[in-house]
Amino acid sequence: MALGGYAELVEYYVKKWEGRQIIVNQAVVESVQWKEGECIVGYRKKKSSSGSKSVRSLVQMHAHSVICTLPLGVLQEKKDLFTPPLPEPKLNAINKLKMGLENRVLLRFEKCFWPETDHFLRSLVAPHFKILNLHAYGDHDNILMLFVPPPDSDLMESMTDEQIKLWALNDLKKIFNKGKKLPALLEYRITRWRSGEEYSRGSYSYIPVGASIKDVKALAVPEDGLHFAGEAVSVTDMQMTHGAMRTGVEAAERVLKALDARD
Repeated sequence: MALGGYAELVEYYVKKWEGRQIIVNQAVVESVQWKEGECIVGYRKKKSSSGSKSVRSLVQMHAHSVICTLPLGVLQEKKDLFTPPLPEPKLNAINKLKMGLENRVLLRFEKCFWPETDHFLRSLVAPHFKILNLHAYGDHDNILMLFVPPPDSDLMESMTDEQIKLWALNDLKKIFNKGKKLPALLEYRITRWRSGEEYSRGSYSYIPVGASIKDVKALAVPEDGLHFAGEAVSVTDMQMTHGAMRTGVEAAERVLKALDARD
């Protein structure tokens, strides 16, 4: 578990590859032209800011290969990103696979009022969410993370922060305090992975009725100069960080092998 957030993984590799050109949090990819031996990525790089609006200039980056790690939800939304269009089997896979949703609610209280050492908590009284006790991990005092699965996660997308906060607090009262007042809530954070995150459009991919593991394999197939990685293309660890990391390493190894063969 990355208790400091998944940014820790990015920061680790940025330090590991210090001195190389790494663009982080500055670019929005708008086009990917791909063919064997040459790919061109068009992106807008933040140039300057004026008030609340940022001015971005279009930049092109030429490369031997591209590794695409876009989440399935973004691929479904931006099918016209690629030139030429992706092959039919890959487009079919993108359309048939689905993006699931499991939102989070983080709550930091004045003091801990739940079992301090249990990592995961679940209640039959209020079954709307699973509870991860971050307090038990140390350095995250008095913090609970609520995992909200479907269908309540979908409902959350249309609720206000205040409505979600009150809903969570009322359920926690039932679970731990028998309806009595809770210790003061100091701060909270709420995710809306589908409607509020344009770079994910959901939480995880899954295989719905009508699709199969063959679609996952089709999505994972590398094209000329264009490779795919991420949990959605992992046959063994779909929906998991492990799958995203492993497929990324495998894609990088394929690119390095192609470069060695070229030399």
